Amino acid sequence: MPSQNDTAPPMDIENADTDTPQSTNSVEPVPNSPVEAGYNVTSSAVGTDQAIFDYGDYTVGWICALPTELAAAKAMLDEQHQALPARHKDNNTYVLGRVGDHNVAIACLPSQTTGTVSAASVSQQMLATFESIRFGLMVGIGGGIPSVGIPGVKQSDMVDLRLGDVVVSDPDHDFGGVIQYRFGKTIGESEFIRTGTLNKPPSVLRTAVSNLKANHDMKGDNLPRHLSDVTLKYPFMKTKYSYQGMENDRLFAFNYDHVEDSDDTCCFCEPGKEVQRQARMDTRPAIFYGLIASDNNLMRHGGSREKLRRDLGVLCVEMEAAGLIDEFPCMVIRGICDYADTHKNKRWQPYAAATAAAYAKELLLVIPKSQVTTAQKATEITGEKARDDFGRNALHVASQHHDQKLVEEYIKRMTPEEIGQVDVGNFTPLHLSDGHQSVVDALISKMRPQDLGIVNSYGYTVLNESVINWSTQVTETLLGKMLSKDINRNSPSGWTVLHLAANHGRESAVEPLLKKMSSRAIWALTLEPGRLTALHMAVQGNFVDATEAIVAIADSVQLATRDDKKRTALHIAAEQGFIDIVRILLERMDADDVWNPDIMGDTALHKAAASGYRDVVKLILGKVVDGDDLMLRNGVGQTAREVAVLRRDKRVIRLIEEQEKRYQVKMEEVVEQPSS
Repeated sequence: MPSQNDTAPPMDIENADTDTPQSTNSVEPVPNSPVEAGYNVTSSAVGTDQAIFDYGDYTVGWICALPTELAAAKAMLDEQHQALPARHKDNNTYVLGRVGDHNVAIACLPSQTTGTVSAASVSQQMLATFESIRFGLMVGIGGGIPSVGIPGVKQSDMVDLRLGDVVVSDPDHDFGGVIQYRFGKTIGESEFIRTGTLNKPPSVLRTAVSNLKANHDMKGDNLPRHLSDVTLKYPFMKTKYSYQGMENDRLFAFNYDHVEDSDDTCCFCEPGKEVQRQARMDTRPAIFYGLIASDNNLMRHGGSREKLRRDLGVLCVEMEAAGLIDEFPCMVIRGICDYADTHKNKRWQPYAAATAAAYAKELLLVIPKSQVTTAQKATEITGEKARDDFGRNALHVASQHHDQKLVEEYIKRMTPEEIGQVDVGNFTPLHLSDGHQSVVDALISKMRPQDLGIVNSYGYTVLNESVINWSTQVTETLLGKMLSKDINRNSPSGWTVLHLAANHGRESAVEPLLKKMSSRAIWALTLEPGRLTALHMAVQGNFVDATEAIVAIADSVQLATRDDKKRTALHIAAEQGFIDIVRILLERMDADDVWNPDIMGDTALHKAAASGYRDVVKLILGKVVDGDDLMLRNGVGQTAREVAVLRRDKRVIRLIEEQEKRYQVKMEEVVEQPSS
């Protein structure tokens, strides 16, 4: 498979260039047109008529990773063209030709290089040279991930992949068809989210696949005919590039490793560990559509293969595609040459390369030339995915400029995870939208819920941003789609989104948050500043509506919550003279909690008396339970009346003295009442 670092069998195409493609040195710039340079370009191979081709005549890019794959690709050409002069700074070596109505440029990775970086380099140079290319095909071999014989897998869900079968990358709701499975980001509570899902194939290819599927359902596929044509044209290829026999296709249990003393035939491996599979009616390759996993490292472990299947449901694993998809709009086609375990060997590589190439040819044959020539150029599509110095792609920029139409156009061609990609500051396009409602609606409609919880470099999710700076409508939209754990998340300093809303006076956002947040999150205490609830913050800002909303869902214990100075919300309101808030709190608080002292021994009455807020003092005095409440002394031994005396506040002194007299009268009446 392309994830092999070992060398594949040499090419065997008769009369073809059998040297391994080598990187060439840069050459001096040449004229854009080979005709201008006096270069005689003619058709060869199958075609006999002379034709002149230019770089702009090639609309399909075909990329291989191994010489074996290049041999299969060349053998599928209906016509091979002479090479064009090398372009400046392009180190690729190309095979040019025609498949059906389409002129194809084929490139192979340099010898002894595999992986995503090498593939990206080859594709970038190809697009710079052949600017008319509309799409690409990444065609070669890969490791199959069957689910047959796995305990617990339903019969209807089993994927019976065999060696030589073909897997075609196919997008689903979340992924674009190819997943870079070791690449991701951590959000929330150390949750790993894969961000390596890459762009889905362009629409012209996806439409062609739908058409091809329908044709195959009606009349079957033509892969055997294409394979037969190869061996007729190039008889020397027959031995290696033909089906290798059912007896050589052995699948062992994923948790059973190859016996080291055994050779490539697994002659010493236990037959009892081999998965028993029903024989097929014939040897023609089957075609599967689904997710393909890509990584820079070779997978050669059955247990890892099975984990990948369980976690992501992928059908194939390989090494190059992830380097292409974001740089080169293409479809990935893989012939299965092994099962990505320790039993792997190279016997099936040539045949698997041929079956993948046969499918690629079949796909091109159903695409009308007019659809290709009118399709968007690959360089234009990749421009949308290109990143600037801040790591922002075109969607980031369009969102930042509140360009609703452009945002909607971009997200049509992107998977949900692509829409949630971040820049160097961990900002998604939604972070950059400034809460522009139409842009927000477009992005949220396509984003995955978990990506709404991404935290940027300032420590904010988009929900945090919305309650501070955006409209309540945006906040409500986000609350309707975000995961509960992201809504209830605490920052490192203990702040919740409710703290932010209360602190910034976003009273209209408080009620929607209270409906979605857990009680634990609503009453969470900050670490800095010390031990404040959202209620404390709402009271500090004299935000009456926010305070009323929080108090309405609180019980007596929650209303009596104290900060690191042992202040309840009532202490804060009384000291600041926020009479409306004092009234709201007193209506819901237990009478005994009204008289709780803070760290200095002051009750709320002490605070109001010290600040001279007569109306607040009067409200608190209405909650006196008995005379002892009036005799409570603070840390320096003062009652609330004595605090007022020190301030020479006669009005407050009079209010407290009147309450003391009422208390004494009441006591006298009780004492003098005759017993019955």
